Parts: sequence; C-alpha cells; structure tokens
Amino acid sequence: MLDRLLRGLVGDKPVEFGRRIMSAVTGPELTPLAERVLDHYKHTVLDPIHFHAATRSFTEELLRNTDPVDLVASLVISLPVAHATAARADGTRSYQLWNGYQWTMCHSMDQLETMPVQDWRLSDQQISAALTSYQQVILADPHQGLARTSFLAGIMRRAASGGPVLRAALIAFLDATLQGQKLGASQFRKLVEENLPALGVAREEIPTLALWAVKSREVQLRRDLLVADAGPLLGPVLEHVLDGGKDLYHSRSHQSQALQNLFGADARARGKAFSHLLDIIVTSSGYNNLQALARHNGFFSHELEPPARTIPWLDTLAIEMSKSKMELADPDRDHARLIFLLTCKEHYRTETSRLILKQLLKTAQAHPGGQTAQALKQLIGHSAYVVWAADVREVLRDGAHHAGSDPEKAANLPPIELPDFRSGDYTELRKLEEHFGSLLEPRLYDRVHSDYLEGLARLSYAIEAVPEGDGRVGEVGRLIGAAGLHFNASFLRDRTSTYVPMVTLFIERGRMLHELRGAFRPLVESQPDATQKLASLTHQIEKRSAPSAKWQQDVRVIWETLPQETRLDHLRRIVEVASPFIGHFGVTGEAYLRTMIYASASLPAADVGPMLTDFALKQCYVTREGIGMRSEKLGNACLWVLAELPDGAGVPYLARILARVKYPKVKSKIDTKLNEAAHKAGIGRAELDEISVPTHGLGRDGTRHVAFEQGKAVFRVARNSAKLEWFDDAGKQLKSPSKAMKDEKGLFKEVQADLKELNADLAIQPQRLQHFYLQPRAWPADIWRSRYLDHPLMRGFARKLVWWIDGPDGQSAAALPDDAGESLLDVAGNRVSLDGATVRLWHPMDAEVAAVEAWRDRLEALQVTQSFAQVWREVYALTDAERATGTYSNRWAAHILKQHQAMTLARLNGWRVTHRMWVDAANDEPWHLVIPAYNLVADYWVKGAGGDDPQVSGSAAYAYVSTDRVQFHRVHEGAGDSANGPRRGDPVALTEIPPVVFSEIMRHADLFTAVASIAADPDWLDRGRDADHPNQWARHAQDYWLQTNTATLVESGKRRRAMLERIVPRLKIAPLLKLEDRYLVVRGTWHEYEIHLGSGACSRGGRHICIVPKSSAEGDRIWLPFEGDRTLSIIISKALLLAADDKITDPVILRQL
Repeated sequence: MLDRLLRGLVGDKPVEFGRRIMSAVTGPELTPLAERVLDHYKHTVLDPIHFHAATRSFTEELLRNTDPVDLVASLVISLPVAHATAARADGTRSYQLWNGYQWTMCHSMDQLETMPVQDWRLSDQQISAALTSYQQVILADPHQGLARTSFLAGIMRRAASGGPVLRAALIAFLDATLQGQKLGASQFRKLVEENLPALGVAREEIPTLALWAVKSREVQLRRDLLVADAGPLLGPVLEHVLDGGKDLYHSRSHQSQALQNLFGADARARGKAFSHLLDIIVTSSGYNNLQALARHNGFFSHELEPPARTIPWLDTLAIEMSKSKMELADPDRDHARLIFLLTCKEHYRTETSRLILKQLLKTAQAHPGGQTAQALKQLIGHSAYVVWAADVREVLRDGAHHAGSDPEKAANLPPIELPDFRSGDYTELRKLEEHFGSLLEPRLYDRVHSDYLEGLARLSYAIEAVPEGDGRVGEVGRLIGAAGLHFNASFLRDRTSTYVPMVTLFIERGRMLHELRGAFRPLVESQPDATQKLASLTHQIEKRSAPSAKWQQDVRVIWETLPQETRLDHLRRIVEVASPFIGHFGVTGEAYLRTMIYASASLPAADVGPMLTDFALKQCYVTREGIGMRSEKLGNACLWVLAELPDGAGVPYLARILARVKYPKVKSKIDTKLNEAAHKAGIGRAELDEISVPTHGLGRDGTRHVAFEQGKAVFRVARNSAKLEWFDDAGKQLKSPSKAMKDEKGLFKEVQADLKELNADLAIQPQRLQHFYLQPRAWPADIWRSRYLDHPLMRGFARKLVWWIDGPDGQSAAALPDDAGESLLDVAGNRVSLDGATVRLWHPMDAEVAAVEAWRDRLEALQVTQSFAQVWREVYALTDAERATGTYSNRWAAHILKQHQAMTLARLNGWRVTHRMWVDAANDEPWHLVIPAYNLVADYWVKGAGGDDPQVSGSAAYAYVSTDRVQFHRVHEGAGDSANGPRRGDPVALTEIPPVVFSEIMRHADLFTAVASIAADPDWLDRGRDADHPNQWARHAQDYWLQTNTATLVESGKRRRAMLERIVPRLKIAPLLKLEDRYLVVRGTWHEYEIHLGSGACSRGGRHICIVPKSSAEGDRIWLPFEGDRTLSIIISKALLLAADDKITDPVILRQL
C-alpha cells in the first residue's frame, strides 16, 4: 500500500518530482566525521615525504570505531564544504587540508570496495545527500568529483533499487549532472552509460539523454549526406577527419587508408576533391569548421562539454592537399580561398611551406591582378608570412610589367601592423619573438616598430638599474606602469612579485630584439633589394641542416653584388651583438642568422675564421641552464663555413673549436669534418693537424713586429703563451701602449685580436703533442724539422722536448735541440746527426732509469722548463695486484670526484664522458677513450655519489661521483665512437697492453683523481663540520678526505718528491725544510707544519690548516722543470708562507695557527 501511495505521489513525471526531492534535501553540510577529519589536518603538520603513510595511519585509526560506509558517506556529503574550507586557508595549509581529506576518503574506499554494495548500511537521507553533494562537485569540477567512482556507482545502484522516491532523485541527479559544461564532464557520461544496465534505467527516462538521441539522429543524417555528396575519394576522408582523425602529419604509410587513397590519386581527381572541400568549408560568412558534425569518443559535439568538443582538421586537410600538384578547374579562385584558410583565426598552425608558395606564385603569374595575386598581397601583411614577401613582390612586379602597369606600385606591399601587446605574459612573449623574428623584412624596420622596441629597450635599462631589495618589485612595477606601454588594467592593479618578473621578461626580450635588429638595420636599409632576395633564400634553408650547391650559388650571386667590406661589416655586427639573442622559445631569427653565416663562406678566411670561431664558442656551444646547448644550429653553420673555406684554411679554426668545446656530438661532428678534409687532401688526420698549424707571421725567434705611426708592437712567444710588448719610435719599451697607438683604433683592435688568436693556438699544442704517446708518430728528419723545429709556432715547444733520433743504421739516440735550434745534442752534449734519420717523441717508459735521471740532470743544468711533463713524466708499471686481477685495475677506485671538474679534465685529454644523473634511467656507461692505433678502448667506471639525498645540479646531474675500475677492451679497426663508445670485444689482459699506453691511461686517471678529488679542496672539511644533518655519506666523504690527504704517495706524488729533492736545496728557506716520506716538513717561528706531497694539504700535529692558494702562487716564480703541476707550485708557496708564520697577517690563517 505504501508503495502504491508513493507511486501516486511521483506520478508520470518522475524527473520533476525527483528535482523537488533533491531540492528539499538540506544543502551540503559538515558532518561530525568530516569535521573531525578537517580538524585533524588543520592542527597537524605532516612531512610531505611521508604524507601518504600518515593519512593512511589516521584513516585506520578512524576505522577502528567507525563503519567504513558511514565514514565515506560522511566525507562525500561534506565534500563541497570541505573544499570551501580548504580554499580559505593559506597555501601550504590549504594543500594539506584538501589532500589529507581526499586521501582519507580514498583509504576508506579501499576497505569499502571489499564489501558488497547491498551490505552498505545507508539511510535514504544519506543517499540523497550524497547525490546532492556529488552533483555540486561534478558540475563545479568533474575531475575532482570523478577521481574515485566506486562509491558513486554504489549509491547510484542503491538509489535505483530503493523505491520510487530515491529512483526519481537518481534520475533527476543524472539529468542535471549530464548537462555539466566543465572539462571532464563527458567522463560522467561514460560512467552513466556503463552503469545504466545495472541501474535498470532506460535512456528514454533521462530527458537529457533522450534529447541528445533525437539530435544525434539528425546530425548523423546531415553527415551521411555530406559524405555521400563528397564522392568515393573525399567522402571517406571527411568521415575520418570528422571522427577526430589527426594523422595528416604522419608519413603516408602511417596514415589511414582513406588519406592514402586521396593523396595517391591522380592530379585531376585530387584537384576535384580539393575544390569540393573548399566549397564545403569556405563560405560567404567565413570558415565553416563543421564542428557540429564532428564526433569524439563516439559522442557528437552537442553531447560533450564545450572544452571537449573537437574541431575537425578540415582546413589542415586542404592545406596539406595544396602541397602537391593538382589540376584545378578554377585555380585563381581556389588558391585565393586557400590563402583565406592560411590566415583564418581558427587555423592554429602557421604553414609556410614553399611547396604551397610555389603553387600560389604559379597561379598569380598566370592570372596577374587576379584573386590569388590580390590575396597574396594581403597575406604577406601578416607577420607570419613575411618570409614569402620577397617571392611575392617579385611575382607582383613581373605581373604588373607584363600587364603594362607600374611594377613598383604593384609590388608595394601593405604595411605590417604592430600587434596590440596588452598583457606581457608568456603567450605574448612568443608573439613578440615571432613578429619581430623576420630580421630581413624592411617593413618591420618602420618607425612604429622601431619606436616600440626602442621603448622596451630603454625601459629594460631602467629596470636593470633598480637595486635589489624589498622595494625592487614595487619600483619596477611603477616604471612599467609609467612607460606608456598600455598593458591592461589588471597589471596596473596587480604589481605583484609574480606578475612583475613575467612582464620584465617580455621587456628584456624587446631589448634583445632591438639590439639584434641594430646589427641587421644598416644592411636592410641600404640594400633593400639584396636583403629581400636573401630573405627568400632564408626561407629555403630554414629546415635544412646544410645548404645545397644551388642555394650557395644563388646566395653568391646576390651577396657578391655588395662590396666585401660591407659583407664583412655586417657579419662582424652580428657576431658582436652584446645582448644574448636566444629567445624564450628558441633562437629568434635563427634562419636569418644562419643565412648570413653561410653566406660568409665567400669572405677571406683570415677575416671570417676568427669571427666564426669566437661566435661558435661563446654564443652557440655554451649551456643554457636547464635547457642545454644554446644554439646548436648556428654553431653547426659556423663549422660548415670553416670546413668549406678554400685550401683547408678553416682547419686550424676547427681544431681550435674541437679543443675547447665540451659537447660530444659537436666534437664528433668536427672530427668528421677534419677527417673529410684529410681524406680530400689524401693525407692522414694527424698529418692534417700538423700542416694546418698557423704561423701567425712569427719569425724564427718567436716574435712578430707590427708598425704603428708612432712606435711598434711586438708579439713575443714565451713558454706556452704569447704577450705584446710596446715600443716608441726610439725603440724604448713602454709599460703599455701609448695614446697615439690606441687612437689607431683599427690596427690596435687587430693587434689585440691577433694576440688572442695566437694564444688560443698555442694553448692546444701541448695536448696535441702528448696525444702522440697514444697515437705514435714518426717523421723523416726534414719533415719533422719543417713542421716542428723550424716552424715559428711549434719551435718553442720542439726545442724543449727530448726526441728519439732513429738513424739509418738502426741505432737510436735521445736528443734535445740546442738553444739556437740548429743542432740536436744527446744527454752528454754530443751532436746527433739527422742525416737519413726519422724522429719520434721520447717517453721515459722507453728509456733506462739511469738515462731518465741523466736527462733530468741535463734539463736542470740548462734551466729548461718543458711545456708538459716529459723527462719528469710519471711512469706507471703493472703492479702485482693488477697482475692478479688480470683484466682490470682498481688502482684509481674508491675516489670521490667533483663530477663537472673531472669531466672537464677528461674531455681535455680526449675522453668521451657523460654525466651521472640522479634520475630513474640508465646512465652508467663508462667514461672511455678510444685508442685507434692499437684497436683498444680504455674504460673508467664511475657512479653517482652522495647517498640517499645527493647534491645535484638543476638538471639532476650528481655533484660528485665515486670511481671504480679501469679496463681495456679490443675494438675492430676503424670503430666509430659515440657517447656509449664503440662496440667492445672481450676485456684485454693488462699484460697485453703496450706499456706506454697503459702508463698514459693510468696517468690520465691519476690526473682526474688528483685534481678533481674532494681531497684537493681545502675547504671540504670545514663544509663537512658545518653540515646541519651529517649523514652516512657525508661521514664517508670526510673519512676519504682525511685518508687521501695522509695517504701513501702514488706516482704523481713520488715524482713531486723527487723534484723537491732538487728544488729545496736552492731555496733560501732550505734550512727550515725537511723532506719526509709523504710530507715536506716546514719549521716556522711558531710551529712545525707538514705539507702532503700528494695533495698539497697542510696540517699541524695532525690538525688540518685550510690555506686557499692564490690564482698566482709564489711558487710559480721559481724554476720548475715543466709546466702544468699546479700542486707543486702550491706546496712551495705554502712552504714559503709558513716558514715565516710570524709575518702572516691573514686573519683566517692566523685563527687556525
């Protein structure tokens, strides 16, 4: 009877009754359980790392005395109130409140999901209140309301089976919630569709679903007619695109069959389909995107919330079709409509393919003054299409000429409108860079555009001058507001710490563009025709990695109409732009910069080589924090030009970049180009490196004289570097250049640049010479003399090195050139003949110990300082431990290195190294060095160090690494290198490695560990003691520091001790010094000190003394047998300091004493 009574109340309109029932339910309330949960998270501070575990623990505590059904229902009913409560809290507290509440609800549902729905003890009031809450939450934010749907599905089933009143409430809930307009609402539609059979509710019972079904039948009918009318070729494609097909940019083989059929049809069929498509989508009222006919995930647009409604790529389809040749009945009309699509606001992607341009230009030429020609003229008024301006202008000019009208008037393009930049946000930042990025478009240099950028530049300078501090943001906001840039009112009201930096970034980009355009302006304004043609060629090269031969010829025809000095001046301005031109979204105007670099290949090598080398190293192959290489494309353009310079003139510059660049893939690219140059010349790579060493105009004495009007400058090579000396007219040496010399600005600047180039070339020679130990070279005596002993640049190096002279009789003798560089003398001073001999670089591993000591005596007597350690070179012989391990050495294992410093050293010595990263991805390939002469690769294994919470860079690279074994593998002849190294064979027994090769690889590893080890950092212990939370790794690192700085000497330390045995007796403080096994002991006035000969660390009575060495230590002024051992200089300078400890004034050192 009660059921019949309820049915009478519900009547024939259950939805309206359900709405009344739902509205009668009290709005969302804060239930006691929900209040308890919020109160817990409001007064408890949770560790973010253990947040999840803490919320689970709290939920389990609640469930000890609470039914999980009751807890979940209470939390769901209070969802809107809980969200509002969390939103009113501050940032961190808001996050904890809301996430804690949600996690508690999720943990409760975990238990609830194990119970059958029919066993849930829920009142009708709870079910109705939960439905009301869900409705509010889903309509406001579907993603939040539908994050976990098990409980929602359960109460829907309970409502469906709970009687007419609850069933009516359920239908009203479904009907109202299905009408949601927020993104994600369609997920509720899917949930409803999945559950309708279980609910026993027909779609017709829900008014919204019934209405959609009627409309869907109408839309399907319209769509079927459209597809049928399009024909068998275009129709299936329309069906595919209207269903959300977005494979237009895929390769043909990966596109749908319908698209393959369309693009594979003949030109006439495609042309007919193209015209029909334009008839459909280009109407008198504009672009018709047919969104009403589109379907997404099986639903038509009217069934989806607005943000989820897909826009079919019909305009993109037409644009892709236009890239191939078609036979069109009315090409002038069709191409004019195509141009309309290119500029249509609904088309989100700018398309500037030259394939399209060629079709448009062909039609404009065939129909001068026609629809396409007029549309093209308007098209290039859009900043995105100024790249087509030169070609369009040429066609318009030709068309007017043939028609008998004024060509210049016809080619007079409309001005480009300056966009209305109103917010200065990231969207407008991109628009700014794209709009001004066409650096060779004259219309962008008009007064309106120039004034706007100049205003941004002035404002940027003013902002830069504002001092740091609490008031900076406010003052910057005031400057921006007063600059008259017409930013919107919201900015003027909201000068916050968030918004001001964003607008400041926009302003900085304006300054960057202003300065970059300043480099291009003289050429654009003085040579408009040439720049327009160059702009056209720029578009052609934009997506190519290198220019074609035809492109080079076209550029040469245009470029060589200009005076050489003009071309040089333009290139010079580009590479000297002071402000960084790398935009937020890439290199602004990159294609134009590449064009100008490629065009410089026709300029003299002596001028273009230094400029491009400097540009590549300082502007291109440098790192942007968090992003990577600054501009690989521009750097590669520089490499291409240098490789293309005639007669191998660019080889020295390529070698210079190779020696300095750190990126493996760039090194590989340069190596490839140098190898190609060597192959082209019919010589080996090592020989190419030798013959391409420049002389820089130096004489045999290592000097070069440059005359000024009032005096002269003299380049003088001394040791491994060069310096400038200045003389007046009378030959008197000056301390610095005179004012008259500086007034000869051109010559003075040239001299300074030449010194820089000379020092750059000198700096790479010691490393190149040492590579001969791993890539052995031998020269006929006459060739060796011309390339080394008599070569102006190499002479200073060759004269201080010992060489093996292999005579024609099979006898070998070690010899050193005399002071004049005329003869070679053995260790006893006897002349060694070069007649018929070959020459190779001497290594102490190839000599007897007595001979090595004799050469050390000889060089000491002559006071010769070698450019690198040769006669004092460390020699590393196999140890018993290494014979026992067989194929690997642990000699340099268990060290802790500063990763970046170690990698830099490794790269300088030719190793390929990759960062150890604190990421969940494999990055454990060993650092390696390929040794082609012996078909070997040496591996040095390292791994990230720092414990569970390591110190890392912004890119997640470990700050420190720990070292492991050194191992050798056989590789096949000619094996290529990569970041992972060549394919390796089996490990090679250490006894099979040539002794010199083994010694050199061990020396490299010693260098990395000695220089990059944390033990070499005098501040390390202090930093460890100051740590707030010392951990196991920190304690391990501290122990390592102490052990290393008191450890038994390795070969580099032993060599240092042997040198000090010779040096100490010559020092004034010799009576105060004593050499022990591992230490140099210094007796000062106050205390006695020990300086470790391996690390240079200083201590007193076992207590470390931190003495940070100056950049130029006093020990540098004492004669040393070779350059490069910085630790030896530091040891001597510390000894000199501590011997007079009563005269130390540095308060930091005094506190330690």
